[in-house]
Amino acid sequence: MFTPSRLTLARQRRGFTKQGLAEMIGLTSRSVIAYEAGDQEPAADTLERLAKVLDFPPQFFSGSEVDEIDAGAASFRALKSMTARQRDA
Repeated sequence: MFTPSRLTLARQRRGFTKQGLAEMIGLTSRSVIAYEAGDQEPAADTLERLAKVLDFPPQFFSGSEVDEIDAGAASFRALKSMTARQRDA
């Protein structure tokens, strides 16, 4: 079973935008948006490409929901001096 929030987490940790990830795996950004929203599950070969590009094992995407860590709890840098992409990573 595919867990959409894990795809979002992996994409953010690697610093990809939805559009950038879509380009890397050869799909449209609408597909990535649908995967992250839980509207659609990626096919097995697409999941393999996602795992390879994001450098996570394919099994990671079928785990249970993960709680998001508060950015202030894990940052040693002033949050307002960071871009949103840096903060999410």
